[in-house]
Amino acid sequence: MRACQADRRPQMNAESRSLLVNVCDRRGNKFSYSYDDNATLRDKARAVAELTKGALCVAAHEVQADDLRGRCGSTAPLLGAVAEMARSHNSALFPAESGRSGIVKNKAVAAAIAVP
Repeated sequence: MRACQADRRPQMNAESRSLLVNVCDRRGNKFSYSYDDNATLRDKARAVAELTKGALCVAAHEVQADDLRGRCGSTAPLLGAVAEMARSHNSALFPAESGRSGIVKNKAVAAAIAVP
């Protein structure tokens, strides 16, 4: 579905810490979408790290929703944010298999952040 307009700027869902936007299609039907960006991913990782005293494992599923071709900016910005978080915590990073063009084939990429 292509959204014709958003009725207002994305709002933060306090419970899930995801962004929420309401959109309508060309027929006037309204839909609500919840999504994450680099900032919400970092916020969630920080919160989990605090709750687990630094032991954190992040798994990315349904990565085809990320901008894998870089049409709206950098290539795979959400997966890049996950990898950056893993590297910044002196951790192991398990990259997904990638094709000739660098597009991720797998539906799951995991970055494990080790206990400090």
